[in-house]
Amino acid sequence: MIKSGDSKEIRLKEFSYALERMESLKSGNELTNKIVEIQGTQIHSKGDSVPEIESINTFLTTISFAVEDLFNNTYEVLNNSLEQYIASDEAIGKLWEQIQNDNDEKDSSDPFKDVVINFQSGHDYRLNEILGDVKLKK
Repeated sequence: MIKSGDSKEIRLKEFSYALERMESLKSGNELTNKIVEIQGTQIHSKGDSVPEIESINTFLTTISFAVEDLFNNTYEVLNNSLEQYIASDEAIGKLWEQIQNDNDEKDSSDPFKDVVINFQSGHDYRLNEILGDVKLKK
């Protein structure tokens, strides 16, 4: 059986792995090199096909810039999401610890039922203090 902490570590490792892969691509300049290669590709021709070939080259350059922008934006979003995930995960961990402590003090036989009862009765879990600046989406 996977414990809650184990599950958290697995999710965090998967997230970190994706971010590391994107960082290696970005720092290794693999994407930039490929874009430069595409931009540097010139199809040489003579005659009536020159305007069409120039149009294709312009289109390839536009696509390469779009891919680079998309990659950079995706990288930034992933990086920001990781920071938010870690912050919210820590806040949830603190809340869970407080709930566990409350249940231990009561020596409860069914801690999950007690949590529901506590929330329904207006028990103060100090959510604002625990969560701090973390903004939870509804």
